[in-house]
Amino acid sequence: MTSLYQCCYHDQGTKAIDRAFRECVLKVKVDRDSCIGVGNCVAFAPTVFELDKENKAVVLDASSVDFDTLLEAAKSCPENAIIIEDDEGLQLYP
Repeated sequence: MTSLYQCCYHDQGTKAIDRAFRECVLKVKVDRDSCIGVGNCVAFAPTVFELDKENKAVVLDASSVDFDTLLEAAKSCPENAIIIEDDEGLQLYP
């Protein structure tokens, strides 16, 4: 799932490389092998994630929330199963 956002690039430690914002397309994926179906992502961003019949998170519409909400939803996953990448494939989280 891809979404258009205004986002800031971060280094490996989530420290801002610079404060300049630029448009980027984010790719949001769920590692289904890692997902244990806790549902924290759904609680944080119900328009972005839902649990399927196998009790695994699936991405609905990542563009329905701002970047901070999306990041908080990803951080809420105890298994780090939510992966956020920029348009160049750079993994922003985890």
